[in-house]
Amino acid sequence: MAAILHHPIPALADDVTDATNAANNAAGKLADTQKQLADAQAQYNDIQNQLNQIQSDYEDMARQQSQTLDQIEDVQRQIDATQEAVDQKQAELDEKRGILSKRMSSDYKAGKDNFLSVILNSESFEDLFQNVYYMDKISAQDSQIIAETKAAKEALDQQRAHLIEEKSQLDELNSQQLDQMNQMSAKRDEVSQLLGQANSSVQDLLKQQDSDLMAYNQAEEARLKAEAQAQAQAQARSQGGTPVAGAAANVVTGSGSLADVLNSCNSTPFAGVGYCATWVTNVFVNAGVGRYGGNANDMYARWCGSSNRGGLQPGMIIAVSSCDGDAAGRIYGHVGIYVGNNTVMDNYNTIRHVNLDDWINAMSHIVTPRWGWMGGVALS
Repeated sequence: MAAILHHPIPALADDVTDATNAANNAAGKLADTQKQLADAQAQYNDIQNQLNQIQSDYEDMARQQSQTLDQIEDVQRQIDATQEAVDQKQAELDEKRGILSKRMSSDYKAGKDNFLSVILNSESFEDLFQNVYYMDKISAQDSQIIAETKAAKEALDQQRAHLIEEKSQLDELNSQQLDQMNQMSAKRDEVSQLLGQANSSVQDLLKQQDSDLMAYNQAEEARLKAEAQAQAQAQARSQGGTPVAGAAANVVTGSGSLADVLNSCNSTPFAGVGYCATWVTNVFVNAGVGRYGGNANDMYARWCGSSNRGGLQPGMIIAVSSCDGDAAGRIYGHVGIYVGNNTVMDNYNTIRHVNLDDWINAMSHIVTPRWGWMGGVALS
């Protein structure tokens, strides 16, 4: 044991090196998972956009197909009305032809007696001429009426044929539109399946990120303790004391000091875009308060129970469970730390110092911002 204690500083230096390497490895693994998650989220967003476009195209085609059905119904009504008109003209034509046929038969049977009667009943040559003219005129009028009725029927037949052709074209258009809608529906089902797979990948990577984040926080905490232990050993040696194994356990007390947290806010580095909760967790770990993982919405649900401005104190976390901006913000929310002087610090696109009123106004579009002590530990 004496031989071991004779060279404590190199041994502790090795511990610091090992702890630093472990923290760096954990940070590297976390960064790799975060990159995979960002790629998976981007792929999910691309597929969601495709699905949205397919749905929009399907709705447009459905509206067009509905309009085509309206046109088909309108043309069919015209066809039915034209057919009624054709049937009526045909009835009129049959009636007039029947009357003319009967008259011609009667005239034929009367034969020469009719013509002789006209001659005998004529008082003069002019009267005879007039009687013959009137007989011819009646015959011509009958023929004209029949011809006009027949022409009207033929025009209606042509109109009906045109309408039937128009309906045939609309039926073909309707069939094409239905085929396109069926293809879109099949594509929509295919893309929906891909979206489900992409969502599963995102969820798996979110779980992996939480696991990697926990491992990183533990490794970082171990590194900080190893550094503190090495500093304590060095200080004890410089003061002539004898280093004792385990002495560093009393160096980082985790007292939850407000000053430690505020100092940690200024020294804890940026955790990356979209990792506001990671930064808050790192601040409290680095301050020695403790490790309280989870996303911003988890912290909101667990520790943020008040929206009373009179109860807001420096060192409290301030959060929302959902916020505008991007898909991650809507799902996981946002969190920061109130540092006093009407100022919130948070991990956004950098480490920001934001006016409290501005922060609340920006984050309150979906839910009410709330605050509380991280982990339920009141700082002093």
